[in-house]
Amino acid sequence: MAKDQFIVAIGASAGGLEALTAFFEHTPLDSVSYVIIPHLSPDFKSRMAEILDRHSSLEVIEAEQDMEVETNKVYLIPNTKYMGIKDGRLFMFDKKGQSVPHMTVDAFFVSLAEERGNKAIGVVLSGVGTDGSRGAVAIENAGGVIMVQDPTDAKFDGMPNSSIAISNTRFVLPAEALPIAIQQYVHEDQHMGITQKPNLSMGFLSHIVGLIKEQFPFDFTDYKLPTLVRRINRRMLHLNIMDEDQFFSFLQNNPAEIELLISDFLIGVTSFFRDTEAFHILENEVIPQIVQHKSGNDYIKLWVACCATGEEAYSLAILVKEHLIKNHREVDVKIFATDINRTALDQAAKGVFSANIEKTVSRERLDNFFDKGDDSYRIKPEIRKMLIFARHDLTLNPPYVDVDLISCRNMLIYVKPVLQKQILAKLGFGLRKKGFLFLGSSENLSIAKEDFSEISAKWKIYQNIQNRRRVNLDSSLIAPLSDLPLKHLEMVTGSKALVVQPALIPGMTEVILSESGFCGVVIDQDGKVTQAFGDLSPYLRPERFNFNLQELLPENLAIAYSASLHKAVKLNQRVRVNNIEFMQPDSTRRIKVDLIISPFEDKKVKTKGIMVLFKPVDEKPGVLHDGEDFNIDVQTKEHFAQLEEELYHLRQELLFLTDIWKVPRRQCRLITRSFFLLMRRCRARMRNCSPSMKNWKRSIPSTSTRSMSSIT
Repeated sequence: MAKDQFIVAIGASAGGLEALTAFFEHTPLDSVSYVIIPHLSPDFKSRMAEILDRHSSLEVIEAEQDMEVETNKVYLIPNTKYMGIKDGRLFMFDKKGQSVPHMTVDAFFVSLAEERGNKAIGVVLSGVGTDGSRGAVAIENAGGVIMVQDPTDAKFDGMPNSSIAISNTRFVLPAEALPIAIQQYVHEDQHMGITQKPNLSMGFLSHIVGLIKEQFPFDFTDYKLPTLVRRINRRMLHLNIMDEDQFFSFLQNNPAEIELLISDFLIGVTSFFRDTEAFHILENEVIPQIVQHKSGNDYIKLWVACCATGEEAYSLAILVKEHLIKNHREVDVKIFATDINRTALDQAAKGVFSANIEKTVSRERLDNFFDKGDDSYRIKPEIRKMLIFARHDLTLNPPYVDVDLISCRNMLIYVKPVLQKQILAKLGFGLRKKGFLFLGSSENLSIAKEDFSEISAKWKIYQNIQNRRRVNLDSSLIAPLSDLPLKHLEMVTGSKALVVQPALIPGMTEVILSESGFCGVVIDQDGKVTQAFGDLSPYLRPERFNFNLQELLPENLAIAYSASLHKAVKLNQRVRVNNIEFMQPDSTRRIKVDLIISPFEDKKVKTKGIMVLFKPVDEKPGVLHDGEDFNIDVQTKEHFAQLEEELYHLRQELLFLTDIWKVPRRQCRLITRSFFLLMRRCRARMRNCSPSMKNWKRSIPSTSTRSMSSIT
């Protein structure tokens, strides 16, 4: 078989014979091979080959063991077999003894993806269930394409809808239109292979990356060029647009096409317990060490970066759970599973997987940690609650901190060395002492090697042996204070001694501040953390890291921050609150800190932000600071006054909408609900306040409710 030969695999179930008949009545002789994988009963001999042969100009035959796949032939899987393909030949194994339902389509799609790569074409026709959806992802990840019968055209829409939901397919067509789509796709690919057109200029690539960065939260500046060129080429050929200016104009006017291009750039390949030997090391060496050092109220914290659809994150959760059960330990576990792709995260959060996972998950683990469905497995609640799925961009967002194990596998191979180092710096920053880093087998630790010991050279598992934050490894981890006006640095620190000369290298200011006891974050005007520097673990709750600073702070610190932030923004000046006592996250120890909040404007890049600094309280006698001491009654009252003001303005805006623009009152009521929820959450924070404050807060509900009564 030629290496450039396309193989079309067609999956079908209930209603599939009608769809297959329509498909093959319109299939030309086009030097493509076809393999049909319908759901057939193992108890009855199928006459499908005989029926389809009457409707096709191609030869339809029943597949046999070790049969070579040839062009312009159609191979039908026997009704008693699973089937795969290797080195251009079909291989089979019995359904007997395998669990039902039989996910024959997924099995062959996955095998075809490994065999043919970007020459694999998967077609999903009428059928019930989800068979084919997981295989569709495998084919797309290998560079192939998925085509799906339009659910409105299918007799049963279960399989088509499942594949559409989980894949990035752009080919959703009636059964009779799919052969023409295949023919055009093959022709475009061959054309691209021969001519290597369109030739993309560096300026054109830069413009596309800039357009994506401008309209979406993705930055592909440092991604490897071959990956970008290949994906853009494919989209241009698919749209039959050869001119760079024309394609760029098309992207500008079609945001949906930009999203499709982004989906092509994002590559996510994962499976349960992928690389068995590596997971054996995690199970027997890494996880026991992590659990061994936990006591009291300690958490086990894991971070799976670029988690795709979640299989690896759930695999780690299962390993930790098994170890805790085996050793009769009770330790809280938080596993942060993050990815840049929201579609993948949504799928991962469901915790539902096809029966195809039986190939990589043992029967014992399936019984212990999954609930069996009709044609799928759902992760049990005791495992699901261990995981937090969140969107996170390693190229832009700050890392999680104080993590025991970080897994980031096979992502670095897609980016340039400069971005690799930045990402590795973030991962190293996030590890606690004795924490472990798990990379892909083709990746290497290219920074601060002296800070790590090697656990496995083959599987790239390392242990952090240093007890320090590597704040000077990566300027993207920390606020660019050296680019701010000198007057602003003096204003923030309150010290003339910290004036920094412009000639200092980027990041040096942050190191000076850190050595002086300061650490902190920069937030945008929505309160989201955009940059950070120093050791923030005493002040932030990393197990709830969602980049909203208000949600990350412990109780009293959050109250002081909320009230001071409002004052700093309203007056556009620095605000300092001293001696804020609070319970340190993940500890029973109470500490004190000074809080400094200062708005700033960076005129070089025309951006505004707010700097939030934390500094341990200096207990030395005679040391005086500007600002006011923390008083929970005063701070909380200011916080509620701010909320009352916001509610008043909201009422005025809603009245304007209803009276002037005739917005329906029901719609306005929906808008106000979020504010009432906010008030409830704030009142909950008052439980430990003084009696005078408890009495004062009881007056708030009636005031707020009356102020909205004319609308709600």
